[in-house]
Amino acid sequence: MRRAVAAVIAVLALLSLAPASALADVRPPAEHVVLVDWDGFDPSYLGTAPTPNLDSLRRRGSLSIASSTYHTISNPARASMATGAYPERHGNAAYIFDPVAGRAQGQSRFLASETIAESLAAAGKTTASVQWYMVQDHGTRYGDPEHLYVQPGGSFERRVDAAIEILNRRPVNSGGQMVTVPKIPDFLAVYSSDLDGLGHDQGPSSPAMPALLAEHDRQLGRLIQTTKDVGIYEDTAFLLTSDHGMTEWTRTLLPQVTAAIEAAGYTAEVVRPGQAPTPAAEAIVVPGGRIGDVTLRGDARRSHARRRIERALEELPEVQRVHDEGDLRRMRASDKLGDLVVEARPPYGFVDQDAPPGQSRGVHGSVSELEVPLFMAGAGIERGERPHRPGLVDIAPTIARLLGTRAPQDAQGRALRESMPDRDDDDDDDRRRVVSMMTYNIHHAQGADDRLDLDRIAELIRSQDVHVVGLQEVDRHWSERSEFVDQASYLAEALDMHVVYGANLDQDPLTPGAPRRQYGTAILSRYPILSSENTLLPKLGTSEQRGLLEALIDVRGTRYRFYNTHLQHNSPNAESGRAQRTMQVEAIVDEMREERGPHALVGDLNAEPGAPELQPLHQRLADAWAAGGIGPGFTLSSTAPTRRIDYVFVTRDTRVEGAYVPQTIGSDHLPVVADVTLPRRGDDD
Repeated sequence: MRRAVAAVIAVLALLSLAPASALADVRPPAEHVVLVDWDGFDPSYLGTAPTPNLDSLRRRGSLSIASSTYHTISNPARASMATGAYPERHGNAAYIFDPVAGRAQGQSRFLASETIAESLAAAGKTTASVQWYMVQDHGTRYGDPEHLYVQPGGSFERRVDAAIEILNRRPVNSGGQMVTVPKIPDFLAVYSSDLDGLGHDQGPSSPAMPALLAEHDRQLGRLIQTTKDVGIYEDTAFLLTSDHGMTEWTRTLLPQVTAAIEAAGYTAEVVRPGQAPTPAAEAIVVPGGRIGDVTLRGDARRSHARRRIERALEELPEVQRVHDEGDLRRMRASDKLGDLVVEARPPYGFVDQDAPPGQSRGVHGSVSELEVPLFMAGAGIERGERPHRPGLVDIAPTIARLLGTRAPQDAQGRALRESMPDRDDDDDDDRRRVVSMMTYNIHHAQGADDRLDLDRIAELIRSQDVHVVGLQEVDRHWSERSEFVDQASYLAEALDMHVVYGANLDQDPLTPGAPRRQYGTAILSRYPILSSENTLLPKLGTSEQRGLLEALIDVRGTRYRFYNTHLQHNSPNAESGRAQRTMQVEAIVDEMREERGPHALVGDLNAEPGAPELQPLHQRLADAWAAGGIGPGFTLSSTAPTRRIDYVFVTRDTRVEGAYVPQTIGSDHLPVVADVTLPRRGDDD
């Protein structure tokens, strides 16, 4: 499942919960750290082949989904992994127009921030990098036995061969010199580009991908076995992750993009890395896979021109989304990116020409490739303790904490202390107050592909690692459309969560003795539900009955009231819909009027944020998307979202850490997830 743009901010805001520079007060949790970086390792590859060594890491520690940084291009993302900093700070950007040089720029190894290799070296630690290239000459170098860089090239097998030689302290070729490390390195990084290469050449769905993943797992096993052979296995922490995911493309949208800009009245020109635009170019488009970086100049830089160009691009059916400078700032992207960044809608890409008929290719760069797997295991890692909303910027601070040193100086990420046994009391208190909540109109589990698949809904919820979920359009023995299944109970059992149900429609069974046929809302919770109540909301005439489902939840000792609703849509007409939503919102506010403790309201409100009927909610509560989301946050429809009608509201004493919209076709709506920190004990009810 793909997270949308606000996946980034969900990671950013959690940084305040744990300073990156925090050091262990006792013996370092690990004597050695091995980082394995598989370029282009999309989470969808997991489970497509036997991977006993990955499975072993997961069993010994955890598997989670981490967030990359924007834009999801290898060098900027890997720079964040190496420095713990976002592109806004480390300064690495790719596929942009450089106004100083007057040319488009591809990928570079520019870094304005200290790397983990440099901070470890400053602490007296030894390091070795097997083609993990962002630390070359930034903490490791050719010919330096204590801070060694080697670049064997070739396949992952060849790179593991070099790593094995290093671990065995045997001579290895380092830039033409045969070098022997004086001791087993404290930190060893091993990089593979094979998965990325195949993904680009044949697309992420290539039939060859499972075999290549299995081969990577075999080579990983060789590396792990070597740590056993040389006697450091029990004292070694293993981290395995990637820089970005991968999305399939078959067609180019460059002609459509340039035509749209020209139709808006401005001269557009596609400029590839190394090229310079002509003086007449007012909109310079630098293609970068899933994205096109657009730099405006001349008259096109005027505010009204920028808005006109942005609207023209957003209206293209081949375009997924357009980010302006505000969006890019909120995602902590580099300020070297252009005025606009345009993301292609699959199967399109910012590529020179269509793929050959019947063939697919792969690209990345957009928010859709933010998700990457993160395996953590071994010394200093708690078994089964998954990190909460990890990001690539957390890798370097985590390595530093495992080895008992400071994080890189410019690190903005955090050590993933919730996955380590040395958590302190303050850290635990903060973590206990973090609650992840979701709202999701599941459309009785009928997806945008018209397939009924309740397991797909369960997997989406599971993948988001949420604590409390409000579901709308949930069937309970309703009809053949959902096979008469009790969907609320099914999901609760599949997810091992508590559940309460609110039946807004309650009808006799079709067959005597069968369960009653019900349709309504449900609340799922990892935490105990102390009580619940469903209140029917006012309506007009024969309109569908709506309700407000309320659950009092014990969140680690805090009594938290969680409301879930689904307001009237524009039926029988827009005027009637607005009138009924107005009545329903008034009833909801009245229900919550006496509530003094922290609480939340989630649901499908069938109205956009500026709708007058929603203003009483905005006055009483904080819209989590407005507080912590990035971009428009559209939730309808799931395949071509253009409206934000699904919400998470929280009380103003609750801090919103981040909000995002996971991408899925499991329903006609997209879910909304918000991470919040509840007020400290004493302020609740």
